[in-house]
Amino acid sequence: MKKKRTLGSLNAVASILVVVSLIFNFLLEKDAYRYFNGLDSQFDLSPDDQNILFSYFTGGDEAIYESNSDGKNVRKLAESETERLHDPRYSSDGKKLLYLSQNSQQLNSLVVADRDGSNPNTLTTKKLHVSEAVFSKSGQTIYFIAIPAKDYKKAEGETKEGADLYSISVKGGKPKQLTNLDHFSMNSLSLSPNGKDVYYALDDTSRAKLTSFSIEKNAEVDVNIPSGMPSEAYSIRMSPNGENIAYTAIAKESRNSSLYEYELFLMDMATGKTKRMTDLNTSVGNPKFFHGKNQIAFLEQTNWADTPEKYDFFIQDLDSKKLKPIAFSIPGQKPIPWFLYGMSQLANGTTAAVLYLLLVCFITTYLYLYHPKRTYLPAKVNFGLGIIGVVSSFIVALISNPWFGIAIGGVSAFIMGAAILAFAFAYLLKRIGERKRK
Repeated sequence: MKKKRTLGSLNAVASILVVVSLIFNFLLEKDAYRYFNGLDSQFDLSPDDQNILFSYFTGGDEAIYESNSDGKNVRKLAESETERLHDPRYSSDGKKLLYLSQNSQQLNSLVVADRDGSNPNTLTTKKLHVSEAVFSKSGQTIYFIAIPAKDYKKAEGETKEGADLYSISVKGGKPKQLTNLDHFSMNSLSLSPNGKDVYYALDDTSRAKLTSFSIEKNAEVDVNIPSGMPSEAYSIRMSPNGENIAYTAIAKESRNSSLYEYELFLMDMATGKTKRMTDLNTSVGNPKFFHGKNQIAFLEQTNWADTPEKYDFFIQDLDSKKLKPIAFSIPGQKPIPWFLYGMSQLANGTTAAVLYLLLVCFITTYLYLYHPKRTYLPAKVNFGLGIIGVVSSFIVALISNPWFGIAIGGVSAFIMGAAILAFAFAYLLKRIGERKRK
């Protein structure tokens, strides 16, 4: 009787955990950064190279900070109680800054403020989702990449709209759409050394493509890059003097591994020669040249490829390749509420799947011990549910949303796998029981 009660209790506990996990998984907002402390993926260097502008999470809240170039004397410039602030940039004279403000729907608005973060002014409405922005040379205009908010996060094929380049006055007004090419991906926004072109990288081509928008010609043109840059180049950035291009690409030694590693490379625009700058065996991103120093700053994701991303900040000398790590001491960091953090970890598919498989095994064991003729019942039920789910996925895909059909199909495939596991587990129990009886 004691063993029966124990198994019954395990079944009850496992059932409750499965239900709770599923409820959290479907109802709780998916937010990997809810309790996160750490750097975000974007930063900027002041025009005089004396300061670093960056965004940082403290207990899931994200604000804009500034520090000295050595990471010391950190001060908070902008924060919000309801939105996350990120992707900060300096104006060319260093007197103003801009950043993006993300609401609960993960839509970004463009904000401009004074250098100390005072007098913030939101320039864009909820009709646009802004992904990157940069000041013009004069500082009177801001160029930004955006997509219509109604089309943001739609899968490829669900919308014909894509990312385009816009401009807007720092004083506000109606944004001006400069391109209408609906790119699938635009990133690495920057300004040419003379301020007459806006650079950005397009990832929707067969090879790496640094593109520019000519402000004078009001047209998009390709940037003439010497051959040698790999097709999978990312975070493409031109130096302030136009003599070099920094980018990240897959390290040669990791091409045959299950997880690619991304290192930093530097290309000479005159000769086309490329040299590898790092050997960190993780993922390097977002390189930015100093304006008056022969140095470059970048981020290394130390937990590649997990989420939330954890970044270390480095400054590298371009001649010696010597790396200098920069550590930021952020005031007022919030401790992680471990109970809530633990509960949030239940809100994922992996946890729910493991708990469900344990429940199937517990029920199978209980039936084997006390209702042996029904030992294969959990396996048969799962197999039947899996068949129904597979058929339903095709029907939903044909008459409704294909993505819903794929989602149902994925769950059904898991249930079929659970059925196979249940059959194998039940068979194993019976064989062990037969050997013991002999």
